[in-house]
Amino acid sequence: MSDQQELPRATVEETLEDLDAHLEALNWNALVSDKETRRLEQQLTQFAGVALTIVTREPVPPATTPSYPVSYQLETLAWVVGPAPDPTLAAAAGLLERVLYQAARYYLAANLHLEVVHRDYAALLAKHQALQSSEARYRDLSAELAKQVEAQVQQIEDRQRRMYAAEKLNAVGRLGAGVAHEINNPIGFIRSNLNSSREYIETFQQLRQRLEGLPGGEALVKELDLDWLLGDFSQLTEESLEGAERIGAIVAALRRFAGTDDQGPQQLAINPLLEGVWAVAAPRLGAQLEVTWQLQDKLPPLTLERAAISQVFYNLLENAAQSAPRTVQVTISTALASRVAESSSEIAGENAGESRAQGAEKQEPGLWVEIRDNGDGMTADTLTHLFDPFFTTKPVGSGTGLGLTVCRDTLLAMGGDIQASSAPGKGTRMRVWLPLPAPIGVTD
Repeated sequence: MSDQQELPRATVEETLEDLDAHLEALNWNALVSDKETRRLEQQLTQFAGVALTIVTREPVPPATTPSYPVSYQLETLAWVVGPAPDPTLAAAAGLLERVLYQAARYYLAANLHLEVVHRDYAALLAKHQALQSSEARYRDLSAELAKQVEAQVQQIEDRQRRMYAAEKLNAVGRLGAGVAHEINNPIGFIRSNLNSSREYIETFQQLRQRLEGLPGGEALVKELDLDWLLGDFSQLTEESLEGAERIGAIVAALRRFAGTDDQGPQQLAINPLLEGVWAVAAPRLGAQLEVTWQLQDKLPPLTLERAAISQVFYNLLENAAQSAPRTVQVTISTALASRVAESSSEIAGENAGESRAQGAEKQEPGLWVEIRDNGDGMTADTLTHLFDPFFTTKPVGSGTGLGLTVCRDTLLAMGGDIQASSAPGKGTRMRVWLPLPAPIGVTD
């Protein structure tokens, strides 16, 4: 066993004690086979010159043939029987005792080796099983570590996307604030001047009335066409004032959209917010979209970040405008409803196809905002990857592939949800779920 690991001394001693006890219980037949016994009888007969036999039971009277005991470790195991003198029988018994001694040594060595090998194998098997168990624990630990690393990477990527969206919103906010500041001042001058013009028109109206009372005044009024001139001037002034008011409203909507007037979550009415987003989007997307409104009245306010949620709906309107190379019909609807949220983060639907990102599984009150278009629609494969970062169907360089990813991350951060269903040639339906704020004093 030079190439095997040595067994502990106590184990070897126990093995020897077991074998020694086993040897004490052995008999002639266990140490010498029947064939070997017959051969020994032949050799003893040749040695003694008379027929000698080996028996394992002590001869008892009335047996008259002489016999002599064969002992091993002070115990008689057999007898030599034959018509020979005692010295001859004693010599034959001595030879058989040496045979027994050698047979016992061989038995001891063979069984000791076998026992040691068995015990060594048992110890090796136990170590192998322990190694397998340790390896299994290591694999489980490695798999768990890989999951944790993957989760950390996903969390870092999510935070990077949110930082990207936040920087984008900040840039839009700074731009909106700058544009609003630059536009508000001249718009203020224009409004003031147009209001002055309105007062001047009233003065000119009075002048015209007095002019008609003077000799030749009526003819002069007709010659100069003052009635048409004053009426048209009044209409132009009112239209200009209306245009200035519209510019002011757009600037205000831009400021609200960019979030420069408020910070953090606040109570918002969803219907006016959607109308404000469209007011900002209309100058750019109005040629591609025809919008129909189906807004439910008296919806409860939601706790939202104005800039972030406005960016979500702007992105969805922009996607609708790009859904077909023609004018797209878009229906924007709102409705109060409850839902059972599911545990998956993104699910591809069946039949027409559906992809969604969802929050925790529970029944919760809220409302849906649906933006449905009659564009060209999307395939099931596109829906499967719709919310994947950097996935885009636009030509290279035309889009980052982060628009819907940012929408999903923004809504999930608010406790919301987004779903998309579509089919080629059947348009697309985007549904945004927004939770109602919990009643005061109620927590999850």
